[in-house]
Amino acid sequence: MTANNINRQDLIIDLINENPNLSGNKILQEAKSKGFGIKKQTFYELFRDIRNLPEPTKEKREASVPIKFRKPKDIGQLEPGKDVKFPKKEGEYGIVEIFDPNTEQTYWIKYRNKKDLERQKDIIRQTYGPKNLTIISHGVRTYTSFIDSDFRELMRTAGIEL
Repeated sequence: MTANNINRQDLIIDLINENPNLSGNKILQEAKSKGFGIKKQTFYELFRDIRNLPEPTKEKREASVPIKFRKPKDIGQLEPGKDVKFPKKEGEYGIVEIFDPNTEQTYWIKYRNKKDLERQKDIIRQTYGPKNLTIISHGVRTYTSFIDSDFRELMRTAGIEL
């Protein structure tokens, strides 16, 4: 380590000892605002060491990873209709990830119903030729239409049908 890093660590240790009631996040923000922040991982190692806190559990570490970077836990063969949920209302859509284990290629499908899902799976099979597909369901999501009922009524009175 360089002398600069050692000085920063000493300053952070002093800051942690001076503020026993502040959380780790608050102390880290205060250190950054004073201009002597260090790497987040290094800071939390120091923080746990000074306050005699245990290392985070495996579950806590997994929960701290943002959803878009998480890997699916156990990828199993799914048959559409069993674990894949289908939208029931207007403004809902489903998302599935189709994984080809032979080429390790991933395809994403956004669908409205079972027929739509099957049609798009057939397009993937015909275009790319994967034989063994694994389907990972990412659930049903909703969206809000930007056209509200007042606007529809106004358009109807003007003679325009949406």
